[in-house]
Amino acid sequence: MWHKRLSIRITAFVCTRSKMTGLNVILGFVTFILIDTASAKSKYRIVDYSPRVSSWEQARAQCRRLGMDLVKIENFREDRALKSLLATECSSTGDGWFIGGRSENGVWKWADNSRMIFQNFPPVLRSYRPGVPSSVVVNYAVIFKEDNQWGYIAPRPPPRMGYICEDKIAC
Repeated sequence: MWHKRLSIRITAFVCTRSKMTGLNVILGFVTFILIDTASAKSKYRIVDYSPRVSSWEQARAQCRRLGMDLVKIENFREDRALKSLLATECSSTGDGWFIGGRSENGVWKWADNSRMIFQNFPPVLRSYRPGVPSSVVVNYAVIFKEDNQWGYIAPRPPPRMGYICEDKIAC
């Protein structure tokens, strides 16, 4: 008698204090994404552009006032879930949203100063060259409204960006 083995892997990627809001379920070769947007909204706070918040630092300060921090996107599934939420729930008046990434001379870190391991920037030429004297080059990670893709911007001129805060309470 022949038996086919079916393996199931379930991974939580969005959560609130007491319940999971998203599951990635893999059954064989088929992947299903289940997102409860009402609960995802309690993990992420998406704030549209306002002229009162015109920098990454100001956006981070606003998130921290709420007991949150700028979003730290740690893997492809979280990135995809957040982009889905942006596409269905947001109508920003600005050009996009600040996320928690910050680069200094080409080294990307999250707002909490941890290394940015997952990155979803489009391929670009690297402008910083080690060993070449220059001033400190700082860029900030964003998700652009037009196509919900990652990008980065310089601090000047002031961008028309909202920001995304994330509740860091563990599951």
